[in-house]
Amino acid sequence: ELGGKYQRSKSNTPENVRIFSEEEMQITRIAPIFGFYLNNHLSFGIEYAYSKDNRNRISDERMEDGSKNETYDDTRTLNSFGIFSRLYVKKNSSKFNAFIQLKPAFIKSKNRYESRGATMGYDPTYTSSYYGSKGTTKIDIYEVDLGLGASYKLFHGLSAQLNIPSVVTHGRLYYDVSDAKQSYTSILQSTFSNAYLSFNYQF
Repeated sequence: ELGGKYQRSKSNTPENVRIFSEEEMQITRIAPIFGFYLNNHLSFGIEYAYSKDNRNRISDERMEDGSKNETYDDTRTLNSFGIFSRLYVKKNSSKFNAFIQLKPAFIKSKNRYESRGATMGYDPTYTSSYYGSKGTTKIDIYEVDLGLGASYKLFHGLSAQLNIPSVVTHGRLYYDVSDAKQSYTSILQSTFSNAYLSFNYQF
């Protein structure tokens, strides 16, 4: 099975005449899966998923005695290694089908960010200052995900499939720099925004 998604969006949010901000987001995901049927309803396999999330924000504030400009760039990459089990409602030979999926996974997350800014004063004298910061955060994540899916067989062996992960998710985070730990549980959080399409071929 091979699936993924690509999403790009751009938004302008002028708060008033003097303050303006623009944000651009780009999300890429690819997820190949290999598995086999234990019987007509139950399958088992392994998954690798790669995703990259880019966010860029620009803000501009104009004042009577000066101005302030800021830019912020954030890139997050995820490499996920998991095993899954799927329980199908109908036999695997059915044209329409639905399933529930349980997937434990190990995820390596890397987040790079950089911010830059400048302030300029006009009155009573011209002044300017520049500032910036950047860094990298690495996180190891152990996660158990419960998801749903539905498929339609296009012709013999090949099906189109809608995957809806993260219906219920529980995980534990380990931060590389600080050695801090954090646990979380989410229910129906960003479920449909994480949904993606795939093509499944059964030999």
